Amino acid sequence: MSTINPYEASPGSPAPTAATNSAGRIALILGVVGLALGLVFVIVQYALIYTGNGMTGIGALSAVNLVAQGAVAVATVIFGLLGVTRPGLPRVAAGIGLGLGIAGIAGVLVGLVGSLIPLLLSF
Repeated sequence: MSTINPYEASPGSPAPTAATNSAGRIALILGVVGLALGLVFVIVQYALIYTGNGMTGIGALSAVNLVAQGAVAVATVIFGLLGVTRPGLPRVAAGIGLGLGIAGIAGVLVGLVGSLIPLLLSF
């Protein structure tokens, strides 16, 4: 006589899936995108310096860089906070993304202060 184990899955039932944290994954992806964006802007700035296009091009590029980096960093922090605060889901990717977003915001603030210093010293 065979016994039925109530803990075994029936042949037609789906396999159990691991819980995923989509907001945390998005935060991690946005954090890596922010890093890649910063690298691209540095390479383009060096190209502008090497070709001799002057400070006007670099100034305009820096403004675009700060806006783009700021937008990505804020979105990263938002998704990171959403991912970290979800109970019962993995939080590693969300935490890493949150850290990258905070570092991105700090970088934008340093860039803003750094661009304002020459302006303030000229008075």
